[in-house]
Amino acid sequence: MPRDSHFSLNSPAYGATFNHLGLTMQPEIKYLSLMRTIRVRFDAIDALKYAQIEGFPRAELAAFHGRKIIEGIAFACLVATERGLSTIPRDAKGQWNAENIFNSLKKKGLTVLPNPSIIRQATESETKNNKVNAVIEGQPELNLSYEQLIHIYQRFHAWLHEVNPYTYEDQSSFYLERGRTYGAMYQN
Repeated sequence: MPRDSHFSLNSPAYGATFNHLGLTMQPEIKYLSLMRTIRVRFDAIDALKYAQIEGFPRAELAAFHGRKIIEGIAFACLVATERGLSTIPRDAKGQWNAENIFNSLKKKGLTVLPNPSIIRQATESETKNNKVNAVIEGQPELNLSYEQLIHIYQRFHAWLHEVNPYTYEDQSSFYLERGRTYGAMYQN
């Protein structure tokens, strides 16, 4: 949908309702909003490959957006829980830290992680037999666990602070150690 259109997630026509706290979106609309934001962050990280920014600040920006993507995934898990159970765990409600959200869901045995999928053109057979033009195909081999997401979240966190001169000699030594993970994908 074009960004300049009059579509609004705040419209009652799109699942918004009002309560004593103000506007509340239906879970499906919350999820759509989160996924749109995550997509924009992935695009921002991709654009960094071509940015005229030196390596260290570029890696920091990528880590910032990466961490926010993980937080968006955590919130999407809460939305999925709300959609399925009509409630979310009390200790996760209002929480901003993705690690705490994932641990809360895991502790309660709730596995609600998004499943990676591709959208592809339907084959002739699929079009003929199922009368579809496109197919959404799950990619279970790409699924991440709560533990993997927490690990990624923690690794991104180190990039969000200024380099401590008592821990690392300078930015380049930090970048050399941490850059094995993040730096290679941002080389021009």
